[in-house]
Amino acid sequence: MLYLSAPVLGGVLAYFPLDLKGRGMLGDTGANFLGGVFGGLVILEGSILLWIILLIFVVLQIIAEKISFTKLIEKYSFLKFFDDLGRD
Repeated sequence: MLYLSAPVLGGVLAYFPLDLKGRGMLGDTGANFLGGVFGGLVILEGSILLWIILLIFVVLQIIAEKISFTKLIEKYSFLKFFDDLGRD
């Protein structure tokens, strides 16, 4: 079933350099689409690893409703380092 996600993965890989350099942003629509594809993949594949990754994403979303990840990134230098990777 993983082959069904190949076109989406290709699009993500083509777009990734723009996002990494800060010249493009996935936005809510793209994130919702990718979340839907990933959720469908979890349902179709059903592997424990995919379920764990899905659980991590759900927990991060719940946390994001309570705190600002932007403020968290600015507060901790190691997170800021990863956030700045690829930027000029």
